[in-house]
Amino acid sequence: VREYIKGGNWKCSINGVSFSVGFVQISDGRRKYDYKVEGSKLMGRPVPINRFIEITLIGILLLAAGWMVVPPRIADAKLLVFSPEKALQSAELIIIGTVTERDYEVTRRSVTIKVEDVPKGRFEKDKLTLEMEKNPVYGWVGFNFPEPKTKIFLLLRGNSERGYWLAQDLNCVALVENGHVTELYYGSHIGIDDKGWTMADYVHAYDLFYQEHKLKEADQKKAVVNVNSHPGANQGKKNLLSRIRDFIFNLVNKVTHVFAFGSHKISANPISSEEQKRVVLYLTAMKAAFEEENGGGQRRGLAGNGRVCILLVSLIV
Repeated sequence: VREYIKGGNWKCSINGVSFSVGFVQISDGRRKYDYKVEGSKLMGRPVPINRFIEITLIGILLLAAGWMVVPPRIADAKLLVFSPEKALQSAELIIIGTVTERDYEVTRRSVTIKVEDVPKGRFEKDKLTLEMEKNPVYGWVGFNFPEPKTKIFLLLRGNSERGYWLAQDLNCVALVENGHVTELYYGSHIGIDDKGWTMADYVHAYDLFYQEHKLKEADQKKAVVNVNSHPGANQGKKNLLSRIRDFIFNLVNKVTHVFAFGSHKISANPISSEEQKRVVLYLTAMKAAFEEENGGGQRRGLAGNGRVCILLVSLIV
C-alpha cells in the first residue's frame, strides 16, 4: 500500500516491517524504482533504476574530468628554474653536440648526443646518453630533444660518477645553426616572483656565452700556432749566447797564452783583422740579446765589457 504525501515523500508499510537506512527496490509491474529508506518511510521521489545508474555514471565522469583539470595536491612540488644568467652559472657542464639517437617510450625516454665542444666543465668522452623516467605530475617537463642530426646547446649538471641530468626543469635545450644559438627547443617564458624572462632572453644569453667561448678558443689556438711556427726561436737565442760565450772564452785563453808564453807565440797564432770583426759582431749581437732579455739595466755594463774585450783584441793584434 502506498500513499503520496505532500512534500514529495512516500509513506510505505510493507508487512509492518521497519527498514534501516538504505535503498530498496519496488516494482509496479512495469518499472523498478529505487527508494531511500529511513525507518518505515521511503524518502524522495521514485526514480527508475536505469535513470539512477545514468546519473551515477555521469557523476563519476565529472569527478574524473575535474581531477584531470585540477591536479592533486602532490603538484605542490615546484619546478626548478633560473634566470638566463643563473642557468649558465648553475650548469656544471655545457656541451655543444649533435643528436644521434632518440628513443621515446611511454614511461621512459633516452637520447644520445655526439659531443663536439665543451664550453664549460670537463667531459672526456665523445658521446653522452641521457635518460629520464616520466614524472607523475609534470610528465616530461623539459626533457625534449630534436630529431637526430640536429645540433644543440645543452645545459647539464652532474659528473661521470653520478651521471648527468638537465641543469633545470625548463629551457636547457637550444638549437645551434651557423655557429649561433638560434632558439629554445620546447622553451617557455619564465616568471619568478615579480621578475620574468622571455625565451628570447634565454637565447640571447646562451648565444653570448657561446660566442665568448669561441673567441677564447680561437685566441688559444692562435697562440699555439705562433709558438709552433717558431719552434727554434728561443733555442736559437740560447745557441747564439752559448756561441758568444764560447768565443769569448777562447779569446781570453788566447790572451792568457800570449802573456804567459811571450810575444813569440803571437806570430805563430795571430788574431787576424777578420777575427777582430767577428768579435765586434758577436759582442753586438750579445748586447742586443741581453738587452732584450734583461731590459736596459745591463746596457752600461755590457758596453763596458765589450770595450774591454775589443781593447784586448787590439792589443794582441
